[in-house]
Amino acid sequence: MSRGICRLAGLETITVSGATGGVDTDYDAKALAAAKALDTLDFVLLHYKAPDVCGHDDKPDLKVQVIEKIDAALGKALSGRTDTVIAVTADHSTPVSARDHTADPVPLVISASWLRKDRVECFDEISAGEGALGTIRGLDLLPLLIGYANRAEKYGA
Repeated sequence: MSRGICRLAGLETITVSGATGGVDTDYDAKALAAAKALDTLDFVLLHYKAPDVCGHDDKPDLKVQVIEKIDAALGKALSGRTDTVIAVTADHSTPVSARDHTADPVPLVISASWLRKDRVECFDEISAGEGALGTIRGLDLLPLLIGYANRAEKYGA
């Protein structure tokens, strides 16, 4: 479904060897492919399905392991990129306790070498919501990222 939405939005889709859409996906290969794509593209959307799968399947320990694998893969692949705005979030909340999608806010972190840092130390729903970004609507995310990338249309003198 994510590939289809990207195609409809006019985004180029990249096939990554070892990408399965499950918990057995090649986390590193996907992150490295995204980093390589950033060399020639202005915007890259990297989607990992595994945390959602773990939420539906009532596997909290595996969900933690999957998120740690994603964190490590992104850390390796994006290390040293000082010219990039990076946003990490989810398309929806799938708490293990509910085993389904919920209307709960999702955590969001935005990082770039030139952005002001807040005091949030953990990437979870509560901590992220208490950070400098607060809770924003999904509709406002892309304009915010465009602004942080200094690509927004300027108004006034």
